[in-house]
Amino acid sequence: MNKYVLSAILSAGLASPALAGQGHCAGSDQSQIGQLIARFKAAIIAHDQQGLEALFVPDGGSWFEVLGEDAFDRFQARKPDHAALHAGGQLHLLRESLQRLVGRLDPAQFIRIHRSAIVRLDRVAEMQALFNRDHLLRLRDGTVLRASRTYVDVLRAALLANGAP
Repeated sequence: MNKYVLSAILSAGLASPALAGQGHCAGSDQSQIGQLIARFKAAIIAHDQQGLEALFVPDGGSWFEVLGEDAFDRFQARKPDHAALHAGGQLHLLRESLQRLVGRLDPAQFIRIHRSAIVRLDRVAEMQALFNRDHLLRLRDGTVLRASRTYVDVLRAALLANGAP
């Protein structure tokens, strides 16, 4: 079994490390593990074929799936190799770096605006220049984010290509 899938199963609390190592689980645990593995495999195959289709995010003692890039508003770095996904007004913490996420997201829909932030282009409502070539972005939900000068030129070109401000 893939070590990442096993890690997700263990952190989801569906099996104890001792049981997972021995391959012995209660019937309902084994069924839940099988279902979770099938969902992970489907998401991995979908990603390999078409890009990021879904993310599995921890929710208490289990995992749930956030489907489709349409649900993703923005990502922000929290600490090394962790990001916060803002989707549908909810916040989900991910064990994945922004660098890895930006490589998995559709570049026509998502863009890095700062070393600590990625936004969905159609969520940008307004872009305002600051004195130091940085910009402030106001998203449609009212959130204000800083776009650093390193990313501003690419951001502006992407917004113009999408017909946004």
